[in-house]
Amino acid sequence: GAARRLLSASLQSGSLTSNEEAQARGVLADLADKLVFSRKIESNDPFSIDYTIRSGDTLSGIVSKMGLQVDWRFIQRINEIQTPASIRVGQNLKLVTGPFHAVINKETYRADVYLGDGDDRIFVRSFRVGLGEYNSTPVGLFKVRKHSKLINPPWRNPRTREFFGADDPKNPIGERWIGLEGIDEHTKDLTGLGVHGTIEPESIGTDSSMGCVRMGEGDVSQ
Repeated sequence: GAARRLLSASLQSGSLTSNEEAQARGVLADLADKLVFSRKIESNDPFSIDYTIRSGDTLSGIVSKMGLQVDWRFIQRINEIQTPASIRVGQNLKLVTGPFHAVINKETYRADVYLGDGDDRIFVRSFRVGLGEYNSTPVGLFKVRKHSKLINPPWRNPRTREFFGADDPKNPIGERWIGLEGIDEHTKDLTGLGVHGTIEPESIGTDSSMGCVRMGEGDVSQ
């Protein structure tokens, strides 16, 4: 745990070379596979809780009761639960407290995801992203809009008004939408922005969207 915190702090300090940063991200991503994205719990991990399911529990109810700052579907995913209704009394779950943050670097087309707040946050993983054409992805602070993490959503093109149904294979935003709302002076009046999938994987790493952040389907799902 201490080594993970130290390496994350070094990564965020700006004191590493680009090669050292890449190595640090790789090591920390490997650790996250075990400590964040699996059922494994380390006794000294400040972001994980061992929870025993009680009568009447639901995954969404557990998240609310325990004050977790994650989506209940993340708990379902890391515990390899096939359907939410399949949990049983006495079953042990790994809970991750959250919160998660993403920092998007427009120059490198990279989203760095962190777990925790402030100076104690831990680097989790990097994802390649696509950004807005003509530098249209705005710079500033955003949060995930409540109830906006959508699976297989319909979408209407805001420019052409063309509508794509949820199951339309031509739907440009793919299978996921995560709505964003601005929370600083530069972004508070912006609407319609989000993180989404794409049916054009070759557009990742380029300026191709209408301002949104696009990700590969497997990445945005995670």
